[in-house]
Amino acid sequence: MILALSVNSALYLLFVKAKKQYIHDDTAVEYATEEEKQLLEYERIGKEEIRGDQKPLRLRIIHAATEWYKHVLAYYLQR
Repeated sequence: MILALSVNSALYLLFVKAKKQYIHDDTAVEYATEEEKQLLEYERIGKEEIRGDQKPLRLRIIHAATEWYKHVLAYYLQR
């Protein structure tokens, strides 16, 4: 029990530390409300923006798959 309480907390703090960078993503605000957009802007104050090819490979793959899926859905919904 003591290990679970101490080790889990330490690992959580290690993995969830505040980041000094954020990834620019237009789809993140695509469906956001004005309040959510303001919160996102506030969170990004003082952080460095990452754009384009600087994104991690995992995110580039996810975004490519999402865009492909949007095109496929649009194609079939127009029929």
